[in-house]
Amino acid sequence: MRMRRRSSKKTNEAGFTLIELLMAGVLLVVGVMAMAGLVGLTVKNNGHSRLDSTATMLNQAVVEQVTSGINYQSFGGTGTAFMYDCGDHTIEADTPWNVESMIGGAPLNSDGKIDFTQAEVDGYHMNYVVCVGDRHVTYDVRWNISSLAPASTTTFTHILTVGSRMQGGPSIINFPINMRVMVGPDPKPGS
Repeated sequence: MRMRRRSSKKTNEAGFTLIELLMAGVLLVVGVMAMAGLVGLTVKNNGHSRLDSTATMLNQAVVEQVTSGINYQSFGGTGTAFMYDCGDHTIEADTPWNVESMIGGAPLNSDGKIDFTQAEVDGYHMNYVVCVGDRHVTYDVRWNISSLAPASTTTFTHILTVGSRMQGGPSIINFPINMRVMVGPDPKPGS
């Protein structure tokens, strides 16, 4: 009787080896973790943009209040302009903030921006409270009004620099938003 020999050739089997499955699993986990990191970064940037938008809105509100309280002949207030926030954390009443429109104000740094390392100047700062539901966020808002011309000349146009930043909170998103605008009408010919 004759025995047949088996062939020593391996047949190609369809499927994955254990190493291929492990590598695919690792790549999948790394991809999912990267996407989760991007979602977290997006949420953080969205919150940061909201804080910047609120600070910009406060800067614009101060500009409007200063320009509404200006007597252009002396560049001093014709009356008192006020801004009202949503209230103190304890008494929940609207807080009126005096907005001074005389030349002077918060100190500026060498770049011409509000210097938040210096002390607050009465009439040129407010700790404005923004309320969202039962959550309160306080912004430190300061401004400076300076003349464009030497004191010996008459000018009705001035530079208003306003800066705001959120008080407290993480330092990575606690930088000030500054705005510089020219305020005052153009002088009339002959005046």
